[in-house]
Amino acid sequence: MEKKATPLKHRQQSKLSTQGTSLFHRTKKVQLLLSILSSIALIIGGLLPFLDNILSYFYPEAMAKPFGGFPATKTAIYIFSVVFATPIILIASKYHPWWWCYISPIVSSLIQITGFIIICFGYTFNFDLTAYACYIIAGIILVPLIRKAYNYSQYIYLVDERETEILESTLKYLENEEDDD
Repeated sequence: MEKKATPLKHRQQSKLSTQGTSLFHRTKKVQLLLSILSSIALIIGGLLPFLDNILSYFYPEAMAKPFGGFPATKTAIYIFSVVFATPIILIASKYHPWWWCYISPIVSSLIQITGFIIICFGYTFNFDLTAYACYIIAGIILVPLIRKAYNYSQYIYLVDERETEILESTLKYLENEEDDD
């Protein structure tokens, strides 16, 4: 003959089950937050090499002045941003960003490679004009993607709520089954 579980044991089991589900939901929320933050970092890492163009638009005189061993502040900012863009992109990709966020670093690299090749053949390449065109294209791409990311986060939240309801109703059902025995 099986022993009936004491009410204290039932409460302990229920408490442990509830703690497990809350930990599960916290983990999903942390993963979603990490995914969002890594996606933002990936986009920033892709746009970072164009920081000198943005600053030279707003502060043209300051960007033309020499800075340390560099002929212009604009050059120093460009080299700094290119050097730090790579680790930002690598670290961000470790935390599973959304796939479409890789568009920013890819487009940035393609523009830089194109500019380098054009300059190697002796032609001039206006990086400022290209950067502004890139920002417009990135804006056109990012607005619908941000909306899609928001909708996805809402979907995840609704799925999470539904899973919680299902788990709680299953736990109640199982507790009632044990009480009946």
